[in-house]
Amino acid sequence: MIAKANMKRLFDVEALRRRCEQSIDEIMAEGVVVENELGRKHSLVDRGGRVLVVAHCDFVEDLGENFSVVELKSDTLVFCPKLDDRLGVYLALDFLPRAGIVADVLLTEDEEVGRSTAEDFVPNKAYNWIAGLDRRGTDVVVYQYLDPEFEDLLFDYFESVGGGTFSDISSMERLGIKAFNLGIGFSAEHSEVCHCSVGDCMKQMERFISFHEDMEGVELPHDPGIWEEEWVEECALCGVALYPNETTFCNDCVVACGLRGIEDVYGGIDDQDGLLAELGGRGRTQGIAPEREGLGSGVRGAHVGEVRREKNGRENRKSRRENPPRGFASGLY
Repeated sequence: MIAKANMKRLFDVEALRRRCEQSIDEIMAEGVVVENELGRKHSLVDRGGRVLVVAHCDFVEDLGENFSVVELKSDTLVFCPKLDDRLGVYLALDFLPRAGIVADVLLTEDEEVGRSTAEDFVPNKAYNWIAGLDRRGTDVVVYQYLDPEFEDLLFDYFESVGGGTFSDISSMERLGIKAFNLGIGFSAEHSEVCHCSVGDCMKQMERFISFHEDMEGVELPHDPGIWEEEWVEECALCGVALYPNETTFCNDCVVACGLRGIEDVYGGIDDQDGLLAELGGRGRTQGIAPEREGLGSGVRGAHVGEVRREKNGRENRKSRRENPPRGFASGLY
């Protein structure tokens, strides 16, 4: 285990700056690039790992190119609109190897429009589990991978475990292994003042390294069918089946409308009938979730309701399982 005093010294601000300045193609060129028929790409950097780390190379555009560093007495703040998710790219490709962590890296695009190219990834070997590096703050979120045993395991290493909204790993359930998305210390994402606390980031990396050291060789299988069918809801526009915790609209409807969030959906659809006709009356399956009899195509929704519990809230698990949380209009992210 790396000493706490050494963690911050491993953080290379200039290497992070370079990752923020690189194009998507430049970053993906570090691995084996796969492009589908629509020109959408992902790239695998194979380092001989038994664990897969995921980060997306795209970012919200038109927010400027600023990169600045503010040194405080107790912390360092890095400001850049691209930190979501170029910070994750830097951690996966640069920081973790410096920290002695061996893991393969999946680089994706189109995560920011809810259509991550992680859905196209076909591994050439078995992984034990997946970690996404694309989360604000200092918690861990698990999306549809939640179950009591996995939650207990994560609480042994991380301070807070929640439900989450959407990221790359939301599109990887078909691989049949557990995944979680790690908060890496950034905040105010999708804005000109997006920034990260290096101190918070390093605390999370310390926790992740501890988890990796203990669990690298442990397979964490996931059953995509663990959710009870009566929990499944429908997209309000096209009627396609959504999984629990998801809110209102499937990925296809959000993307077809060119929308970024729930508020835009309600205010941005001028021709709902025309949209439904274009979608053929139902969503178009992305091959992510298995079809279920009588439940439509099984397309995963674009966003899920937030479910957060701190360590002192574990006693609420039984109530949560008996009364599964429903989605709410929180926006795509």
